[in-house]
Amino acid sequence: MRQLYLHIGLHKTGTSYLQEFLLANSKLLSKAGLGLVPVRSAPNSVHHYAETLTREGPRAFLGGLDWTKAGNVLASSETLAHAFRDPSLALDLRREATKQDIRVIIILFLRRQDFLKESVFSEVVKTWYCGSIRDENHYDYDFNRRLTNLEGAFGLENIKLCLYRDNARTPLRGLLLEQLDLGLNPEKLTDVAHQNIRMHRRKTLFMSQVPKQDKKLSWHVLKTVRETKLIKDDGYKYLLSPQQRSDFLTQYVEGNVALTERYALPEARWFTDTRPLDAEWEPAEPIRPEEYMGVLIQALRASASQRF
Repeated sequence: MRQLYLHIGLHKTGTSYLQEFLLANSKLLSKAGLGLVPVRSAPNSVHHYAETLTREGPRAFLGGLDWTKAGNVLASSETLAHAFRDPSLALDLRREATKQDIRVIIILFLRRQDFLKESVFSEVVKTWYCGSIRDENHYDYDFNRRLTNLEGAFGLENIKLCLYRDNARTPLRGLLLEQLDLGLNPEKLTDVAHQNIRMHRRKTLFMSQVPKQDKKLSWHVLKTVRETKLIKDDGYKYLLSPQQRSDFLTQYVEGNVALTERYALPEARWFTDTRPLDAEWEPAEPIRPEEYMGVLIQALRASASQRF
């Protein structure tokens, strides 16, 4: 039986880094028996995997796989995590894969909901969201519900779960290779730079106050914010206070406990302990008018220079 590994995120769990790591080591992975899914019409787009599945169906998705280079295949796309919120789509894929004698194995990294919320917020304010972190609620943080849907489609035995945390003892690439069981030493593979590194919290706060209606201008604002020294770093990481993050996590603890029991997850206490972890924290200093105007002027100049 052939095996199809689907690494589906979650978002903000080092997925972009892992995708670059996989691409950088594709030849060695192939020799070890694992091929990467070819993308037919969008060579550089990992989102193409999910788009094919949702728009054309499981048969078209599986039909795009190339088994000629290795016995097993891996597709990595965090967009699939969103697609599989539809249980029927996941179940249809499992059924079609079974017909073609393919075992589908889901690899999923989870990040504590309070930390994930901060990271998700820092991402969405770059492109579309304008508002406070407490009001932003587009992401589904109910991991137990997500996993229950996936288990119903693919079976508990076909889901490999990892906990993502900053400064973990085992590097991300090591955790992924453990799930793939290829017998490769991650230290002997080519490492890559971290991708999509988060801005400090006052830059994130700045972007959360920028209207996004003018896409071109907001892109130049983002580029300026990333590069500028006008917006001072106050040295703290999170916008939410320790108590606010603890309160946010509390609503998901019951489900997290259930997950740690079903999957025998290591570091279960870290995943379920709602006590505030920060020894020190201060609210972010509001964005000053001179910071806002300085960035806006630079962004307007950059935008105007491209028009002529």
